[in-house]
Order: sequence, then structure tokens, then C-alpha cells
Amino acid sequence: MGEVRATIWRLIAAHMRADAAIPWHGADLDFTGITITTDVDFSGTVFSDGTVRFEDVKFAGGSVQFSDAKFSGGGVSFKEAKFTGGKLFFDNAWFSGGTVSFSGTKITEGMILFNRAKFSGGIIWFDRAEFSGGAVGFDAAEFSGGWTSFDASEFSNSVVRFPRAKFTGGQVRFFLSHFSGGMLVFASSEFSDGLVSFEKAKFSDGLVSFDEAKFSGGKVEFDEAKFTGGKVDFTRVADWSYPPTGLPDQANRLQQPLRLASSSAGKSPEEVAGPAAVIHPSAEPEFDVTRASPEDC
Repeated sequence: MGEVRATIWRLIAAHMRADAAIPWHGADLDFTGITITTDVDFSGTVFSDGTVRFEDVKFAGGSVQFSDAKFSGGGVSFKEAKFTGGKLFFDNAWFSGGTVSFSGTKITEGMILFNRAKFSGGIIWFDRAEFSGGAVGFDAAEFSGGWTSFDASEFSNSVVRFPRAKFTGGQVRFFLSHFSGGMLVFASSEFSDGLVSFEKAKFSDGLVSFDEAKFSGGKVEFDEAKFTGGKVDFTRVADWSYPPTGLPDQANRLQQPLRLASSSAGKSPEEVAGPAAVIHPSAEPEFDVTRASPEDC
């Protein structure tokens, strides 16, 4: 399938919006294999059932807007999509259920942005994705539930950002991911509950930065992670009350805070880590985007 005409995009989006006279909120739509080089506006749309597939799509230019969209059920799949340019926006979107999948996606250029998005349920998959360029941003996003997974992904030259994000519940996972370059930034993020896991991740190059981050609760873990290069930087954290677990001792790979918070003194690792638990699959997940749930994996 080639390019879809702008008039067709406008017609589909009009039926997907909350105030549509004839709503298609539960419709199954399949755009598999197309190339997108122009602007597409799905802002304010509603996804409560059905499946919308952008699988194996090539994003080569333009921007696709899902800003202010609501995802409460069904699924949207970008499985094995290729980003060689263009932008995909989920700014101010609300995720309370359903599944959005970027499994196997390759990003060499362009951007995927979830700025100020709210995650209270559902699943966002970036498992087995390849980040060799471009950027993925979660600026000021709020994670109070649900599951965002970067499991078994490769980070070689992209910038993935969570600045000013708030983690009050749910899970964000980098299980078995490999960092061989680029940057992962949690600047000024707040961790008060939930789980952020780098369990069994591999760090061979690049930077993971927690500049001005606040660790006041929840759990951030690096259990069984392998560090052969790169840098994990905690030198300028704003709150160290509940420090991450599983960090290595090598000074050249880990930069500890310049000032440790006194509130963590005297606590055991278990007390510091908090009660959060991680769930990880026994194998790389194969799932139907319309049916997946955390219990299935």
C-alpha cells in the first residue's frame, strides 16, 4: 500500500473524535505497509475498542498527531514501523487501558513524543525496538499505573528523555535492554511510588542521567545489570531518600550523589527499596495487540 490521501485521513479522524456524529471508536483500521510523508491529525480521537494498525509503516516525513487522544481499550499497533524522519505526537494523551505497541520499531531519525501524557493503565510496548537515532520524549509525563516496556531494546545513538516526569505508580521497564550509546535522561523526575527497572540491562557506552531527580519512594532497580562502559550519573540528585538498588561499585561507571540524603542513613536495602515488585516475561512476548494485558506476559 502506498501513500494515503489527506482527505481520507481527515475523514477517518473526524469519525474517531469524541464528538463525532457517527463514531468509529471501535472500528478496526489497517494501514499496514504504507509510507507517511505528510501531516496526519488524529488529535482528540478516542480509542475504546477495536484495532488500528500502522504495522511496518515507514514514517519518512510530516507529523502524525495523537495529541489529547484517549486510549481506554482496544489497541493501536506500530509494530516493526520504521522512523526515518517525521514526528509522532502523543502530547497530553491519556492512557487508561488498551495497548499501544511499538514492538520491533526502528528509529533512525525523527521523534516520538509523549509530553505531558498521563499513564494510569494499559500497556505501552517498545520491546525489541532499535534506537539508533532520533528522539523519544516523555517530558512532564505522569505514570500512576499501567506498564511501559522497553524490554530487550537496543539503544545505540538515540536520546530518550523523561525530564520532569512523575512516577507515582505502575512500571517502566528496561529489562534485558542494551545501551551502547546515546542518552537516557531522567532530569528533575520524581520517583515516589511504582517501579523503574533496569534488571539485567547491559551498559557498554552512553549516558544514563538522573540530574536533579527525586527518589522519595517506590523502587528504581539495576539488579543483575552489567556495566562494561558508559556512565550512570547520580551526582546531582535532589532527593536520595530511597536510592536505587543493584548499582555497581566501579567509580568509572557510576557517579554517586555529591551529598547523600540523611533520611536513607541506617536503612537496610529492603527498607530503602520499598515494596514494589517487578514482573518479567520468561521469553520475549508475542501477543495480540487487542488482547494483551500485564497478566498475559
